[in-house]
Amino acid sequence: MVSEEDYYERLYILWQFCDPAEKDTIANINLLIAELNEWGNLDLQLNHIYPTDVETYIQKNKSKINKEENKTNSNFHGNDFDQSLHFITALAGKISKWEFHKTDSDFFPSIPHGHAITNPKIKLDAYRGYIYKDNKQYDREKRQFIIDLWNDIKFRNIARETIFYYLRTFPHFQWRVSDPLRLPRQRR
Repeated sequence: MVSEEDYYERLYILWQFCDPAEKDTIANINLLIAELNEWGNLDLQLNHIYPTDVETYIQKNKSKINKEENKTNSNFHGNDFDQSLHFITALAGKISKWEFHKTDSDFFPSIPHGHAITNPKIKLDAYRGYIYKDNKQYDREKRQFIIDLWNDIKFRNIARETIFYYLRTFPHFQWRVSDPLRLPRQRR
């Protein structure tokens, strides 16, 4: 049997040895460490050995994150039984309607990204409009479809929540933009 402090230190060492590509393993270790912190029995002096990128980001942008979290009330409406976990576009694009999952662990091709209703292996980059089949660029949605998607407040809410999920679950993820919380502007 080991003490909580030893367990915490071992988790941290394991976390350091993980390959950054092992996103699920790192996320599970982060969850275990977060649970230890929630128990409150852990000596808080150990916090200095676990500075994550997301913690730093959250501290630096705390007021911005609080404002953004207040905007998301999870009041978007998907077309399935659990409306809080995904969003389905009202109109079909080139392939079909697109489904966006709030807690999708896959980062390719973007965060968030859509899955075609007719074939979930076909994905949509929500920012650039590229459609991928078997991880190869296959086609591209029309520009107006992507603009309309980002103009939809329900989609913007799920996009924001997906980004928050990724910031907390995968703190070492390399974003392709400097501020992932900055969403594309709405256009008229």
